[in-house]
Amino acid sequence: MRNLLFSAVALALLAPACDVEQLDVSYLYVPRFEVVLEPGQGAVSEDINEVRVVLGAQSLGFYPVPGRIPILENGERLVRLEPVVRISGVATQRVVYPQYEAFEETLTLVPGQTDTIVPRVSYLETVELLVVEDFNATVGLLNVDLDGDDATELTTVTDPLDPSRRVATAVFTEENPVLEVVTPPLTPPAQQASEIWLELDYRGDVQLNVALIPAEFESRDSRSLRYLTGALPRDDWQKFYFQVGDELSARIVDQPFRLSLLSAFDPRIEGGEQRIFIDNAKLVYR
Repeated sequence: MRNLLFSAVALALLAPACDVEQLDVSYLYVPRFEVVLEPGQGAVSEDINEVRVVLGAQSLGFYPVPGRIPILENGERLVRLEPVVRISGVATQRVVYPQYEAFEETLTLVPGQTDTIVPRVSYLETVELLVVEDFNATVGLLNVDLDGDDATELTTVTDPLDPSRRVATAVFTEENPVLEVVTPPLTPPAQQASEIWLELDYRGDVQLNVALIPAEFESRDSRSLRYLTGALPRDDWQKFYFQVGDELSARIVDQPFRLSLLSAFDPRIEGGEQRIFIDNAKLVYR
């Protein structure tokens, strides 16, 4: 009797596994995204490490890139691949990037077959780039000094990690601890903003904070309330996406405003000098 009971339980446990193996599963492999830019939109710089997959009208969820995605469908289906980024570089704060068009293609899904797709995405037609800075020659629009210290300024240099690359940098010491630079007033497009993002490549010894501020300067204390927690210190380059069009910024972007960057010396770090490096700054307005 005990052997019969064991056999019955074993068969019951094995049955679901057999059903899974018999499912009509096709696969989609996404090795990477390819970002395509128009002239005047700066250099290609992205960190798309996830994709949201939509099949017809049904979302299949988020998957890592590169990744192999199982699809429990077969036949001709419309597949939509949406690029996903991390807000402020935080892995737990991911979002479908609203400034890019999604990629769509009709596929013939065959059980057991893997289709490989490299989605090509670009900025939406309604997007306007209010700031595009590659820092190849100058600091561009980020040329207004608010910290009152001529010793802390944004300059351009050859990247010590990549001699083929020009980047912007600033140096901090205990005697000259703060950098705050802003753009001249930026005129918003006629369309009301639904999304404003700052894209930025960053590495450095200290934290870099970002904000949108009114064209007419407020006091330093008032400005400080506008800064978002920004890029944390890091040794290697990372692409950041900052959602700067928050509720506080929404009150000022219907009239001329400025983009601002703020960074400061950290006394907890050993050494006399601290540096930041930035590249490929884009203020993307929609």
